[in-house]
Amino acid sequence: MDEEAGRLFDEGCELSSAGEFGRAIACFEASCKLAPDALTLCNLGVSYERTGQVESAINCYSRASRLEPWDPVPRVNLGDALVRESRFVEAANAYVDALRAAEKGEFLDEPWTTLNNLGVAYERTGDPVKAEACYKKALEVRPDYDTARSNYLRMVKIRKEPPKLPPKNDDPEEIAPFRGRLPEFIDDDDDDDDDFDASEISRSSPTGRQCATCSCGPGGFVWSWASLFNITHS
Repeated sequence: MDEEAGRLFDEGCELSSAGEFGRAIACFEASCKLAPDALTLCNLGVSYERTGQVESAINCYSRASRLEPWDPVPRVNLGDALVRESRFVEAANAYVDALRAAEKGEFLDEPWTTLNNLGVAYERTGDPVKAEACYKKALEVRPDYDTARSNYLRMVKIRKEPPKLPPKNDDPEEIAPFRGRLPEFIDDDDDDDDDFDASEISRSSPTGRQCATCSCGPGGFVWSWASLFNITHS
């Protein structure tokens, strides 16, 4: 990475950590002009979201997804930002791409939250079958995940059928491995590699640089309909 671009990135991270998102945006934008990469674009997107510029954040996450087609984080961020704009169909597509990327490529932190949020997106688009499948799969990966549990039980109550839940286990060591655990409807979908634009792949991210997620640390964003659908951030 260009030395000046790296310096600007580090300065932007310090400013965003201090809550100075306007100044952080200037640093990340300058860094991207010198050497655009997915990490910088994701951090720029987070700063845009923190200043209410959600559409600009969406553009950043989309660019980052094209640069790193096998990294799920930009796609998770993209899905979360699209949900904020009530663009639930697009959000569902972004979450599905993130889960597929996690299957094929890099590690996805807390995949159960992405599965839950995918379920929320499907629920908002009027697809309760896929929503329920996502909530159930999140519980298979993390049986002690109460958010997905309450979402799943709500869906079962609507259908008036007995729930089929995995046993709850509060031991984090018992979290199931994620690979090979996509919901069946995702596995059945056309899984062509053309889903990803690999024309601008950049794999040269220096060690120690961290990609921000739109939760941006403890607390994250407050969603106006969180109490209804229990969406959480990964």
